[in-house]
Amino acid sequence: MSPPIPNGPWKLLATDLFEWHNRNYLIVADYYSHYSEISLLRNITANSVINHMKSIFARHGICEELISDNGSQCTSAEFERFAAEWGFKHTMNSPYHHRSNGLAGKYVGIAKRIMKKAQTLWY
Repeated sequence: MSPPIPNGPWKLLATDLFEWHNRNYLIVADYYSHYSEISLLRNITANSVINHMKSIFARHGICEELISDNGSQCTSAEFERFAAEWGFKHTMNSPYHHRSNGLAGKYVGIAKRIMKKAQTLWY
């Protein structure tokens, strides 16, 4: 079941990690505006994900709630401290219902299509 649409931008976000051409990326998507950001990760540690999330929050503001999957980066004590210190609710979707983080999954697909198109322009 999808969460209700928030009453303004950057209140409810979805996030996910994905791999494309042996590189790891973080995607963050807003449930209200459907704006998304992609960050190239040097590694997929919790610290790396947190640093990129801080950068995104610095540009757009801190969300009220962040929905993620059950990846080890987001289930770590370090990530939970980050959520508590920065004052947002962290909700993890069910490990057996990956579609419950559907917005992030949708934007992973969009990002991969854009990256594929951009790659064909350069080669």
